[in-house]
Amino acid sequence: MIMPNKYLKEEDTLLGSSAVIFNNLTDKQSLSELWDKVKQDDAVYNFERFILSLDMLYLLDVIDFNENNIIKV
Repeated sequence: MIMPNKYLKEEDTLLGSSAVIFNNLTDKQSLSELWDKVKQDDAVYNFERFILSLDMLYLLDVIDFNENNIIKV
């Protein structure tokens, strides 16, 4: 599920996992480095959710991709 509602907690949604990913992102980081940092977190429990969260952050124009690195905007 993407958005929280009365049945889902925020950390169980893409919004929660995106927040975890964004908080663990340094200025410039590779995809594999970021995955290694956040894969143990309960909010980001699989690679599919990790990629969907990155997609959401990119669409919100909060991150950008440049030369195989993820950059905070």
